[in-house]
Amino acid sequence: MRTRRTALLALVVALLAALAVGCSDSNPTRTETSDPSVSDEASFEGLPVPPLADPVGSVSEKDGVVTRSYSVRNRTADRVFEFYEDELASLGWERQGPIEDAGRNVRRGTWDGPKGTLEVTTTEAELLPDESTAGDRPDLQLSLLLRR
Repeated sequence: MRTRRTALLALVVALLAALAVGCSDSNPTRTETSDPSVSDEASFEGLPVPPLADPVGSVSEKDGVVTRSYSVRNRTADRVFEFYEDELASLGWERQGPIEDAGRNVRRGTWDGPKGTLEVTTTEAELLPDESTAGDRPDLQLSLLLRR
């Protein structure tokens, strides 16, 4: 009986370990190899999100305008806008006007596409409050605003 109990206990431990590994977030942040073509939020489904961008807070929606913010590591605003130029063009989006300076260290670009109008805004980290991340400050904040 003891051998049977030991074998059953070993099986339960193995199953719990497998379940814990399967349920754990072994990749809590985006990496260079993350698929940039899909956001995790339903309202932004199919819209690109740059590698190394981590969601901040939750999606906000009011009167047909949906917003989402990200903390972006190891990227400059130029690289983020290059990413959006390439990714959005391949998805049928067209940029409306130039990428503009919208204040000190804030840049904004607007695209029209299949889902409406997407406004992409970046803010360099030096303007972000220290408590915006737990010790690991991002290079910039990325804000997406979608008007349907």
